[in-house]
Amino acid sequence: MGDAVKELNKYIEKHKVVHLESAKRDVVPVVKEIIQKINKNERLGELEYTGSIYQKLKIDDADEFDFDLPLLELEIDKIDSHQSQEFAYYGLKPDQNGFRNLSDGSGKLSSERVVQAFANYVSKAVTELNHEGKHGFSFEFKTNHPAVTLKFKKRGELLYDVDLVPVIKVKSWPDNLTQGWESRGRNGWPTRDTIEEVKKSGCSLVPKFPKGVSTSERDVAWRCTFNHAEKILFLDSNPCITNNCRRPVLRILKSLRVDYGWPKIRSYHLKTLMLHEFESHAPSEWKSNDMLLRLKKALERLRDFLKSKNCPHYFLPGINLFEEFDGPSCEQIIRDIDRFLQNPEKALKMLNENVSTCSVRAESFQIFVKDLHGRTEAVDVKGKMSIEELNTKLDSSMRAAAKDQIQLIHKGHSLTSGSIESNNIGPGDDIHLQVRCRGGS
Repeated sequence: MGDAVKELNKYIEKHKVVHLESAKRDVVPVVKEIIQKINKNERLGELEYTGSIYQKLKIDDADEFDFDLPLLELEIDKIDSHQSQEFAYYGLKPDQNGFRNLSDGSGKLSSERVVQAFANYVSKAVTELNHEGKHGFSFEFKTNHPAVTLKFKKRGELLYDVDLVPVIKVKSWPDNLTQGWESRGRNGWPTRDTIEEVKKSGCSLVPKFPKGVSTSERDVAWRCTFNHAEKILFLDSNPCITNNCRRPVLRILKSLRVDYGWPKIRSYHLKTLMLHEFESHAPSEWKSNDMLLRLKKALERLRDFLKSKNCPHYFLPGINLFEEFDGPSCEQIIRDIDRFLQNPEKALKMLNENVSTCSVRAESFQIFVKDLHGRTEAVDVKGKMSIEELNTKLDSSMRAAAKDQIQLIHKGHSLTSGSIESNNIGPGDDIHLQVRCRGGS
């Protein structure tokens, strides 16, 4: 266990966020100046810092930023639920500032028109910034619905990606959102005070239609998000959970996602997973010296979610974030998790050695084959190698019998087809050779 913890600490250090403060000094003044320029025409609300950097969850280089820019602040009694159980609002009728000119024919605020108007404002501000040239960067932008992505470049090199998202601020949670989340059973977290703080923080509506919305409704649909609530939960200052391993475990999961190459798994999936973990295990179980155990439990939960293809939204558990996952993409991640859990020390050691090159799964590694005479030989393999190729690779002196008379055994199971990877064979595993029984396999 001690060596595994050493490798884990080494892995954490390897993915430690760098250049954070200098990145903030570069990015934040520019975003604030863009708001000032837009405010010559509109009145935006106060800039809201969202995303991994401001939730202290960023890994590696500080090169991506997320900001919400409130357009309006409203009181809403109820948010509608549709077949997908995602929540949206369709009746926004602005009665203040210039955005009231962006309604559809029925007077409802058009999400599509708002995004386009916002993009036009940002485009104009970026043109002025490039002309002024005072920040030492050149700027490009593109609309990446619902965000406008601003690219910071210096001498042609991309340094930062900044997402600016126009939102409608809802002052407090509508009752039909709070009831289930507020009253469900918990294991000591979040506390009642934190729950009340989350409720009072409100939520946001972004100009993006939820799944299952009809074409006729899409232009006036607004999706409900909980960025501010999540920020409160991840930065909870309760003395019972400060300086524990909650955020470090999430940063490790995000690093594993990158190093293993899990494109289907998003950062938001892992944040959701960890919020469920925080609720399931009391604050006293998240001490710093419990980090490896908590990581393993989080990976087990992720594996369970993948097997069931169901990752419940933290605030709205009727929403399945894995709804569109297919079998093959889940199976590969499950194999990676199983391999890690079988021997965390070996897995972390390989990751520490190869983290800056390519996916660990693609690397060669050694397994140990025990022949019919009890001798052991190290054999180099790759994950994609088939069992047939492995059998052929074994020297005839090891088999001491015709290839079709020998079976390969891994952890009590006969290897008959598939690959090293699909049979969950990992670095350092043992393969035993046995003579097939007559009349069977």
